Amino acid sequence: MGLKRSLNLSIAKRAILGIAAISYCGIVVAAQIEHLSAKIAPIDHQSGTVASYLNFHLTLKNAVNPEAWQLMLSESIPPLPEGANFIDNGSGSGTFNWSPVEGDENEYSVTFAGVKKGAVAGVAEQTIMVTITPRASPVIDPIGNQSVVLGSTLNFDVMATGVDASSLVRLRISDATPPLPEGAIFVDG
Repeated sequence: MGLKRSLNLSIAKRAILGIAAISYCGIVVAAQIEHLSAKIAPIDHQSGTVASYLNFHLTLKNAVNPEAWQLMLSESIPPLPEGANFIDNGSGSGTFNWSPVEGDENEYSVTFAGVKKGAVAGVAEQTIMVTITPRASPVIDPIGNQSVVLGSTLNFDVMATGVDASSLVRLRISDATPPLPEGAIFVDG
């Protein structure tokens, strides 16, 4: 019984390296052990907004030979829209890239898999949530009451905040009560 335990312990220690070899009564028994403890390093929930760029990296951990693994996006519920992609960088790493557009707003359950090349077994999977929200609408900063002496020109700035620098925002007068007098103009720019 004691010898059997010793042999099992010896196999377990060597199995971490992917190879098990035992010498018993002068006979060497060797076996290649599939390294099933490889995992995709934990990834947090990812989120982005329409018209932004979402990018994150995946890495395989505990793989004896990371070059022997292929990382891939295996499933998404609902399916990811066109433009979302995953690239296997080799050596146990990969990159997810996406620039969501209007209509992509949703919560996606995305599963990534690491598959050992040429092996039936040896799959590492991780599912994360990717949430895309609408782009924030701009907010016009308060202007306050304005007054002018008759015959003078009234000028003031209108500013919109809450948008990123890459977003195009056009300002226009949508309504005036009472109607603006003749000659009143608004220039966006």
